[in-house]
Amino acid sequence: MFALEKTKGFQMKSRNIRLGLGLIIALILVAGIAGIALFSNHEKNRATEQWREKLELIADARAREVNGWFSAQFRDLSALADNASLQIYFATLSDAQGAQKPSGQGDYLRNLLVLTSQRLGFEPENKTVSQQRDANVRKLGTGGLALITLDSDVIMATDHMPPLVNEMLEKLIAAPRGQVNFFDTLDADSTSPRLVFSVPVYGVQGPKEATAQIGILVGIRPLADVYAALALSQPAPEKSLEVVMARAEENAAHYLSPLLDGSPLFSKREDNSTASAANFALASPETFAEKTDYRGKPVLLTSRSIALAKWMLIAKVDRAEALGATLAKRNSVVAALAMLMFALVATVLALWRHAVARQQAVLAHEFGAQAELLSVVTDNQQEPLYIVDSDMRLHFTNRQAAELMQSNPRDLKGKSLANSIGSSFASNMEQPLAEALRSGHIQTIELSRGIGKKLQHLCLRMIPLSHIPVPGIAQPTPGVLVVEQDTTEVVYEREMRLSTLNQLVAMLVSLVDKRDPNAAEHSARVAVLARATAEAMSLDTTTIETTETAARLMNLGKVDVPVELLTRDGKLSDAERDAIRSSLTASAELLKGVAFRGPVCETLIQAQEHMDGTGAMKLKGEAILISARIVAVANALVGMISPRAYRAPMNIESAIKILQTEDRRYDRKVVSALTHYIENQGGAKLLEKKIKSAA
Repeated sequence: MFALEKTKGFQMKSRNIRLGLGLIIALILVAGIAGIALFSNHEKNRATEQWREKLELIADARAREVNGWFSAQFRDLSALADNASLQIYFATLSDAQGAQKPSGQGDYLRNLLVLTSQRLGFEPENKTVSQQRDANVRKLGTGGLALITLDSDVIMATDHMPPLVNEMLEKLIAAPRGQVNFFDTLDADSTSPRLVFSVPVYGVQGPKEATAQIGILVGIRPLADVYAALALSQPAPEKSLEVVMARAEENAAHYLSPLLDGSPLFSKREDNSTASAANFALASPETFAEKTDYRGKPVLLTSRSIALAKWMLIAKVDRAEALGATLAKRNSVVAALAMLMFALVATVLALWRHAVARQQAVLAHEFGAQAELLSVVTDNQQEPLYIVDSDMRLHFTNRQAAELMQSNPRDLKGKSLANSIGSSFASNMEQPLAEALRSGHIQTIELSRGIGKKLQHLCLRMIPLSHIPVPGIAQPTPGVLVVEQDTTEVVYEREMRLSTLNQLVAMLVSLVDKRDPNAAEHSARVAVLARATAEAMSLDTTTIETTETAARLMNLGKVDVPVELLTRDGKLSDAERDAIRSSLTASAELLKGVAFRGPVCETLIQAQEHMDGTGAMKLKGEAILISARIVAVANALVGMISPRAYRAPMNIESAIKILQTEDRRYDRKVVSALTHYIENQGGAKLLEKKIKSAA
């Protein structure tokens, strides 16, 4: 024991060194990783913030240009619609029918529209003004101006004005009166998306309100004009920097501009269920974020609203290009810091190994002395002692153990326990050895083995060790010290006592059976049923033996009951029946001085208790010993199926049904276990055989 305590002291000292150095290394790693993470995040956040500012400047500037361009379109068209000559001629022409239309006024109005359309860029410049033509003749073109009535009649249109098909006319007429309106559309008869502007035309000197509107001035120009006018698609220093336009549709985000992937104007849509850059920008305008664009690439983006057109301008750049240089620089610094941190850890580990090596040398010397002392002490013990590791390999044996294994301690070191002591004996030790190592608690088991022609009974104590105190073993190597104690004489004496007790029980039972021939072998049958029920319930060995012994001795108290009561043919009075029933308590009184392994007397006393607590002792449910509950059920069944002088026996099936309905008195789990034994394990045949032999 001194050697073991000394070993534990060395182990504690070494463990403290390891814990201290481990704590230092952990602090270095935590501090280093935290510092690297902070630096990395700082660099990324700094670069991201710079790009946020840059994208916001670009978005603000481009949004101002686009909003200004749209304002200019409406301002110029509104100035034309407010022209008094246009208002007069429009009113005159809209009121005239067919040939009654004044041709001079029509020519003036056409010239005014064409010249204004060329000046504002709605159609090509330097065109000779055409002669008056039928306004109902529709021509193909890319843009121009037109005047329509509120009844959708086209009064006048420039030469390059695209035809106003029914769908477009319906939109123009249905638009709110008394205000400017805008549409972006791709007509069925055109391959080029268009911008459609409409402004109200009022009567001369009339109020500018919805009720005074007499017509609509319509301007149409290609969608590409806004990009040509504002150079939104111009090259940038960053290849992936892109300013695009998008609008929200019912179930999608619709890109209006040409895209980097080659998609033309007005061609690409993204389902709004995707978390794309366009969908994010439309849902959260003027918000900076990192999202995935239509190419599936991560981008940095921000957005601005184009109020007059209900568009969203999105300025974005690929994350890889925007942050690539910064991230590369950051990664280089992070790698350098990581190398520095690991170099520091390696230095600490080197110092630790040096300290451990010195400590190991000291420990090796101390362990050598301890091992020598251990051998001297253990060799002078009478019991075999040996130490095994988790793989059941021997690391130490005293002289007695080595002689038992027919070898010497030096040769046994490192050998398996199975090869040294026998595979059968060693296999019985595997589970308790593993439990001792797992729990750290001493395990005790009883085993037997043959020594020549004799059977040796042993008690094995298995003592867990945090480290095997033998030189040359890596620290720590847990093991188990096994101490064998020869208990052959003790077991023999115990078996002799049990045999004597069983003979005494048999003698007492036969004495009672002679006094009560009508209940001959009653207790024997109860004992068979009680033991079988206890085993079916998987109870421990002591409880099973207690249950069987109590059942065999339950009628012992009948020695005090008059023979004429036990052998009477007629019915008994309540007092006489109570006298017989009290024999269980009397049996317990007679046996209270006998030393049983289990609570035999308590079982006999509680066997008359009821599960609902209505018995004499008022015990209820699980408060009644399980052995008493089993004896009560077995006794009741045997009593019902056995013949008596005053009644015929009941069949087993009827008796079981009665037990199953009496759950206030008998334990339902016990009744189920007894029923299983009788119906499925041959109990019924055994009972019938015993009943016939008794008859």
